[in-house]
Amino acid sequence: MGAAGAKEELLRRDEIHDLEEISGFSGKRILELYKRFIRLDRSGKGSITRADLLAIPELSMNPLVDRITNYFGFAEKSRINFTDFVRILSVFNTQGDPQKMKDLHEAYFSIFDQDEDGFISPKELFSILKNMAGTFISDNELEVMVDIIIEEVDLDGDGKLNFNEFEMAFMRNQIIRTDSSSWRT
Repeated sequence: MGAAGAKEELLRRDEIHDLEEISGFSGKRILELYKRFIRLDRSGKGSITRADLLAIPELSMNPLVDRITNYFGFAEKSRINFTDFVRILSVFNTQGDPQKMKDLHEAYFSIFDQDEDGFISPKELFSILKNMAGTFISDNELEVMVDIIIEEVDLDGDGKLNFNEFEMAFMRNQIIRTDSSSWRT
């Protein structure tokens, strides 16, 4: 692929088309992402490290970045090529596509489900929200938020959220906002 060689090399039209198909991004957006990828690929090897990826401010400032990158199998020492870079970012490009939206919800559910038991407990919800809020919200306020979310979303009354309950809350933006515009170059 065009990203494997010299930095000035551009993507071919067929490569752009293939990436449009797998990602849902427009050709223009793929070219923007390619330019960002090239800037991140300081070694010129056609691949980036986790440290390179974390040079993206929107990711490096995200308190969930470790869980997000681990979800995608991007370990400390691994490298990804441009196609993998687009695939990772495409998860956040839902643009009304129901399957992509479901994939995004599943990714976030697995991030929140820290013990991987298929449920998000109030403790897990508190932990993630605490990481996201930092010191801006007191623990007492967070506990109230968690109680409200559980009360409003826990349809089966078991005191924790299953995937369907989480997805419903997610779609109503009750837990976190999913705005793919934060991935702009």
